Amino acid sequence: MVKEYKRRYGRFSAERGAKTLLAGWEDCTIIDISRKGMCIKFLPREIITVGTTIYTEIFIPNEITPVSIKGTLKWIKKDGSHCVGGIELPVELDDHNWIKLRS
Repeated sequence: MVKEYKRRYGRFSAERGAKTLLAGWEDCTIIDISRKGMCIKFLPREIITVGTTIYTEIFIPNEITPVSIKGTLKWIKKDGSHCVGGIELPVELDDHNWIKLRS
């Protein structure tokens, strides 16, 4: 039996550089993003668990100020020396930031 998983919000490939606050600000990559969540790839420097609050700054080309996002780690898995995790946002991204992230 195959379990179907349907997201409420469509995800879009992002492949953007970012920083996340774990044991200090560390580089990460946004893999994909939706109005209510995102998937990030990062190199953990400390143990991180599901339920952790994650602060992320996503860099936008030709923009001085990054888009700042706060969310909750919903899942995490190892990917070689890195980890990949799903972040759920407490509120939908507003139109202004959504357009910046999709461009």
